[in-house]
Amino acid sequence: MSDLVKFIQNEFDAIWNSNNLEAVVERFSDDAVVHTVPPLPGAPEQFVGKAQIRGFVQMLMVNFHVSSKNFQQNGERVTWFATVTSDSIRGMGVDAMDADCEAVIQNGKIKSFTPAFTQETLAKLAAAANKA
Repeated sequence: MSDLVKFIQNEFDAIWNSNNLEAVVERFSDDAVVHTVPPLPGAPEQFVGKAQIRGFVQMLMVNFHVSSKNFQQNGERVTWFATVTSDSIRGMGVDAMDADCEAVIQNGKIKSFTPAFTQETLAKLAAAANKA
């Protein structure tokens, strides 16, 4: 297993699951970008820099849990599949969200992070929105 895959699998996921806001934000570079595809309801398409990323993480953090698998590395880029739960996700009317994730890691920090939500997750979100 490569060091970058270990960074995501063993460190990044574990820190997210610890619900430690500052520890998560510290794993990002100062100029990092988080780009959700599509944007989460009521959120911008991307979060730039640690201050905005802190807001993104804080929005999701309450009772947050991620389960990741199928890690692959290509250069500085790591891709994987993740299932995420949190109180804010349940507040959107779904129990869990699945995403194909990609991170670019430079100098031991995440430079960019993109969770692309699966079609099944998008369908669940749309159904929940229609119910409301």
